[in-house]
Amino acid sequence: MNRFDYYAYRYGYPVIKQPPPLILTTVETAPIKYEPEPPKQFISRMLGLYRRKGYPLGKTRRGFKKWLKRMILKAVGCKSIRAAKRKYKI
Repeated sequence: MNRFDYYAYRYGYPVIKQPPPLILTTVETAPIKYEPEPPKQFISRMLGLYRRKGYPLGKTRRGFKKWLKRMILKAVGCKSIRAAKRKYKI
């Protein structure tokens, strides 16, 4: 769970959870690897939070939006939300 998911989870937003790894007893099986969420899907999910109305618990909407915007832009390496959308063609 990354920090975006942690924050989303803490404030009751839906978070996509990966299934727990299966415990297999046979020796021949290789460990199952889970693919990380594709960047486009992750960014569009975060932008969904950014657009969402309402106040997360204990946060003003403005405080939450400023925090989330900073996190999104750090994650994508863009200077604006608009640039991030263009980069990932959302």
